[in-house]
Amino acid sequence: MLEQGPVVKKPSNVERALLEFIDVDSRAIGSGLQEMYYRIGSMESDNNPNAAAKESSAKGVYQYLTDNAEDGKNSSFGVALNRLSRAFKKAGEEVPKWVAEAKKHKDPRKLTRDQSNEMLLADLVLTPRKSRKYLQDFLVKRDDQALANLYAEVHHTDTKQNDNVEKRMQERLGAAPSGETNASKLVVDTMARESNSRPGPI
Repeated sequence: MLEQGPVVKKPSNVERALLEFIDVDSRAIGSGLQEMYYRIGSMESDNNPNAAAKESSAKGVYQYLTDNAEDGKNSSFGVALNRLSRAFKKAGEEVPKWVAEAKKHKDPRKLTRDQSNEMLLADLVLTPRKSRKYLQDFLVKRDDQALANLYAEVHHTDTKQNDNVEKRMQERLGAAPSGETNASKLVVDTMARESNSRPGPI
């Protein structure tokens, strides 16, 4: 039987290195990292790892674009993978083979949830946009507005769709204005589902 309450999942080495880079102690954030993953995934795809947008090339749980931009620059998926490669090097680790394979197949849906999570965190931490304060305020203080700002200004940058993001997050996930959320129970439930349905690492 699953215990309801805060979920504390030990960060991977690369996640820990990324948190240290923004001066966040991974031992002090409880279930914050898993809540962030769940809530952004819910906004993007209802946490569906096989999601594919109808009007763009966005795919996967975090809806990364797989087509190159009109100016020829790398897709958002390619950019995120490049940042993840940098993150592994910062952590003093060899870049896993699955990263190079993902750059070839260009399909976020082929990643495991843990791989997608590591990629998202690397993308958020190593972006040139001002994400550090938002990450600190949500992970340490559970500031819902900080998470809404992080989502709207850093991850999901279509400003036409970013009105009232915090309110939509609250309605979708049961987050109260005080900053207390029901996300930890949702994390438990979704992790249980995924452990039974997700394929192993590619």
